[in-house]
Amino acid sequence: MFIKEKLHFTDKVLFIVHLAIGDFTYLQNCFKKLKDRYPTLKIDLFIQDVRMTDDEAKWEGLKNYILYEWVQETGLFHKIYYGYSPQVHAQSILECKNEQYPYVISLGDLRSQNYSLLAREIAQNNIALGINIKTHLFSFAAKKALKSLDFKIKDLTDKSAHISEKFAYWFEQFADITFTKDDRYPFIHIPEIWDEKALEYLLKHQWDRNSPIVFINIFAKGDERCWSLEEATTLIKKLKNTEQYANAIFILNSLPEDLTHLETEILKNALSSTFVFSAQLSFFELPALLKRCDLIITVDTSIMHLATFSSGKLISLLRKNRKKPSPRWLPLKKEQSIIIYTEGLGAPIASISAEEVLDKIV
Repeated sequence: MFIKEKLHFTDKVLFIVHLAIGDFTYLQNCFKKLKDRYPTLKIDLFIQDVRMTDDEAKWEGLKNYILYEWVQETGLFHKIYYGYSPQVHAQSILECKNEQYPYVISLGDLRSQNYSLLAREIAQNNIALGINIKTHLFSFAAKKALKSLDFKIKDLTDKSAHISEKFAYWFEQFADITFTKDDRYPFIHIPEIWDEKALEYLLKHQWDRNSPIVFINIFAKGDERCWSLEEATTLIKKLKNTEQYANAIFILNSLPEDLTHLETEILKNALSSTFVFSAQLSFFELPALLKRCDLIITVDTSIMHLATFSSGKLISLLRKNRKKPSPRWLPLKKEQSIIIYTEGLGAPIASISAEEVLDKIV
C-alpha cells in the first residue's frame, strides 16, 4: 500500500475509531509504534461514540467517559474529536473537514458501513482508507460504502488470533512497521498522583507492605456475566485459611451504587482485612491499584484487560458460549493468567464455585 512511503512526508493523519477500554488496551500499542516510526507525524483521533444520543440528560456523563482521560493522557494524539451528541458529532465533522487531512483512516470493523462513509465524507477529495470487512450477498449499502474508499485494509478473520494481532495486522499494511509479540503486550503510564493515592488507600486499610493483596471483581454488565457475592465471600474465607493468604488484605471492587451493600455484607460475614473499593475520581485509580495486587480475580469485563498491567496472578471467570472458546478477547499477559470457563454452554458465571477458583490458586 503506497501510503507507507507517503507517511514520511505527511504532517498529519486522522483515525476514526470506536473505543472501549478493552479496545484501547491493545490499540494503544499500535498508535505508539506508529508515533515512534513517524515522530513528526501529528496523529489525530475521531472517536465515533456508539452511545451517541439526543438525550441531553446523558451528555454530561458521556462527555466524562473515563476512557477519554486515558486517551488524553497518553500524549500520542495531537487532537481528539468527540461525538457523544448529534451536535458535538456534527461540529467535529466540520472541524475535521476544515483540517483537510491528507489521509483519513477508518478502523471501524463494527458498523463498518457508517465508518467508511464518515471517512469518505471527512477526507473529501483526499485519501480515505477503511477495513475491508466481509459483506453479505445482499448488503448493498455496505458494499457501496466500501467502494467509496480509495484503499481498503485487509481484515484478519482468523478466529484463533488475539485481538492485538488483528490490530497489528491493520497497522502493518498502511505503515512501515512490524510487530513482535512483545510489541503487542499492553502498557500504561499512570500519573504519579494516582500511584500515590493507591498507596494511601492500601496503608489506610492496614496493609503492611509485606502482605499479599487480593483484588476481586464480581460485577459486569448483564447478570449472566456477574459472579456470586456468596461465592466470593466463601473464597475469601477459604483463602484466609491458607498459609499463603492468611495475612492478605482483600479488596472487593464495587460499583458506586453497591458500596453500602458490599460493606454491609463484609460486616455480616465478619470478613477481617476485607475492604471495598470504587474508582470515582479518575480512570487511573483502578489500574494504579491493580498494579500493586498479587492476585486479581475478575469476571469478563474491562478489569480483565486492565489487570494485564499487573505483575500478579490473574484469574478470569468467563462464560463458555461455544465448544471451543475463541482466544480473541482473552487477556494478553506476560505473567501468569488463568481462565476458568463455566461448565455448561451459556451458563452464567455465577455457576462457577469458590472451590473451582480456589483449586487454581493454591
